[in-house]
Amino acid sequence: MRGSTPRSTWRPRWKSRTSSSPGLKARNTKKCVLCSSKFDFKNIRYYCDSCTRFFCINCSYSQWVFEDQDSEEKERPVCRCLTCYKKIQESEENLRQAMSTMNFHTVDKALNAIISNNIDIDVKLRHDADVCHLKLERELDIRSFIESVAAVEDYKTILKSVKILNDKVEAAKGLNVDLD
Repeated sequence: MRGSTPRSTWRPRWKSRTSSSPGLKARNTKKCVLCSSKFDFKNIRYYCDSCTRFFCINCSYSQWVFEDQDSEEKERPVCRCLTCYKKIQESEENLRQAMSTMNFHTVDKALNAIISNNIDIDVKLRHDADVCHLKLERELDIRSFIESVAAVEDYKTILKSVKILNDKVEAAKGLNVDLD
């Protein structure tokens, strides 16, 4: 038949589930990963959204988070194990400190650590960090260009340099980057 899948490769949707899905993991998880307390009807499982493992209530932390950077109220409940929660808190604090330095390389290092370790930080902080990173990147680009043409004696080269500099500033404004 036209557009059909051969029977040899087709599998029902329920058979394609892997053991990594939370529902199947929950059935196989008998105790908390951190404290090894046994799960029962009183001690229920809490799924960590970050590391995708199950923990008891004493080893997990639940909070409400912003869905996106435009949200005015925290909209979504999130549960995380204490280890992931501490890692997120440390990463957010490191990022805030890096942003307060207003140094591109410091912010870049903190942001890349968060991205490479796939740490789920607050969306509003992530947005502010991305804006700060872009601003500092553009400012560094303009500063390095100015330094490269600091000792130019040729009038035509100076005119070209001014045009290039104006283009860089306009490109930054086009990206809604406020330069200092």
